[in-house]
Amino acid sequence: LVELVVGPETGLRVSPDLFADFLVYETCFAPGNREPVWTAQVLDLFEDHTAALIRNFSEASWIAHLNGVDGESVLAPLFKRQCEQFVKMTFLERQGVLRYWTTFSQYLPKLSLDLAKLTIDLADAPPDNSFMARGSGFDTHDYTLKQLPALLRPVAKYHFDYTHQALDILWELGRRERRPEHNNQNHPWTVITEAFKFDVAKPIEYNLSALNWLDGLLKRPN
Repeated sequence: LVELVVGPETGLRVSPDLFADFLVYETCFAPGNREPVWTAQVLDLFEDHTAALIRNFSEASWIAHLNGVDGESVLAPLFKRQCEQFVKMTFLERQGVLRYWTTFSQYLPKLSLDLAKLTIDLADAPPDNSFMARGSGFDTHDYTLKQLPALLRPVAKYHFDYTHQALDILWELGRRERRPEHNNQNHPWTVITEAFKFDVAKPIEYNLSALNWLDGLLKRPN
């Protein structure tokens, strides 16, 4: 058992990650095995580390989704808490959360879209008096929006049910920005082009869905 737990005393974690994901799935999602009371206690104990909890639950949640198991009851209160914390954050703090979410947004397409929409709506934030915020231009709503293309990239490219929503957001973000003068991999419209790109490992239906979105875009009155 000792060999399955690694790290310093202040940050022990189960290893390897595959085994850790198995334990999360069995304890929190698997019908017949899950422990809702224990799960609730863990969530309350680490309420100040919401993003980290969501990340640790994300892959197991996606496996639950593929298996037809409802994972909303576990993630919904976590995401609600994340949004409540997000509203109170400065722009710089929100940017950190968005960059962190980018590491696991492929497992949580719907919640990633919801977080992107919340980011767009929150045009104001508390003042940030940190050294990084002083005259840097980073502590702004516009710079916070620049974190969204990376967050939505896997949603637009690999999640058939959410492709059009992600592309709509990326299109509107792109209209706000100057066209990239250089090879900007995270410009919203650059990410849009990736959704159209052919890949032998990607079903053709994804490309057709992106083309269908483009067809609808060209038919819009504006």
